[in-house]
Amino acid sequence: MTIDFQRVWQDAPRTDVDMPTEQKKLRELFLQEGFRVNELKHIDISRCYADKANDIVVNYNGDLYKCTARDFIPENSEGKLLPDGEMRWNEKRKLREQLKYGNQACMACRIYPLCHGSCSQVKIEAQGQSGCIRNYSDIYKTKVIRDRVDFLLESYV
Repeated sequence: MTIDFQRVWQDAPRTDVDMPTEQKKLRELFLQEGFRVNELKHIDISRCYADKANDIVVNYNGDLYKCTARDFIPENSEGKLLPDGEMRWNEKRKLREQLKYGNQACMACRIYPLCHGSCSQVKIEAQGQSGCIRNYSDIYKTKVIRDRVDFLLESYV
């Protein structure tokens, strides 16, 4: 199992604690218990970490979430961590799985391999929308391709 630290955007930044030091201590504790721990880093924009099958946020009360960009309220919960460690998923989680590939326009788009039709949270919120979920123009799609090529070329220099 891997622990992946991510900032919870709903919380106000804390000034009373040295967060990098606190995070390093937590990281060491997880490592001592045999977990792998990813460093806090920028996420590649083409793939949301929450869309990974085993990426789960467990809230203090056992509620399960996939998206950290939405409030941790009961309406956004996708399940519950039970006392025995089982994860019981609800209908929202099933919907997320059904919509993960996007609509027909997404799957036929020339930049689909780069944007994946947006993250699954946006796909849930755009249910029934035809056309590009992100409303990208053809000019912008060309820019996305050029930016990716430039990034790849810079990586090999």
